[in-house]
Amino acid sequence: MGLFGKYKQAADAPAAPEPTPPIVGKGRPTPTRAQAEAARMAALHPTLTKREAAAQDRAAQAARRQQVTAKAEAEPSRVLLRNYVDSRWSILEFAWPMMLLVMVSLLLGGNFPLISLIGGALLYTFLAACLVNVFIAWRGFTAELSTRLPNASTKGMLMMMFSRMMSPRRFRQPGAAIPRHGAY
Repeated sequence: MGLFGKYKQAADAPAAPEPTPPIVGKGRPTPTRAQAEAARMAALHPTLTKREAAAQDRAAQAARRQQVTAKAEAEPSRVLLRNYVDSRWSILEFAWPMMLLVMVSLLLGGNFPLISLIGGALLYTFLAACLVNVFIAWRGFTAELSTRLPNASTKGMLMMMFSRMMSPRRFRQPGAAIPRHGAY
């Protein structure tokens, strides 16, 4: 009841408990050398379940893949290609919406054959325009590459250019570093 009441006098206080003897040592036996080494090895190489081991392997593979990709994407010729494509408009950027329109026109072709015929003609015209666009862009890029990096290889660059031109700008990986019509 003395929580909020007056303090008790020292004479009313109970006697102090008897002191306990001090504990000698650490209170447990010393592990043997083999036990200590086993404990250290267990900390260094924990035993994992199959699921944990698989997750660790996937994470390691993803990290390796990311390092290899980052190293490949840092090559000067690839950087030049990305900047060259990103600084221009391309007809291929509209390939996905165009394919959607062609697919709709072909689906409507069962009831309206004229729509299907127009859709097919538009598809072939669009594909021809895309090929011309890629040809012109490739010629411009190879000329730019030969002036800036004379000894660079063009191996695999055409497909990389085609792929980058075909994907919409916001979905390109790595992302566009320069604006359209910007200097690269």
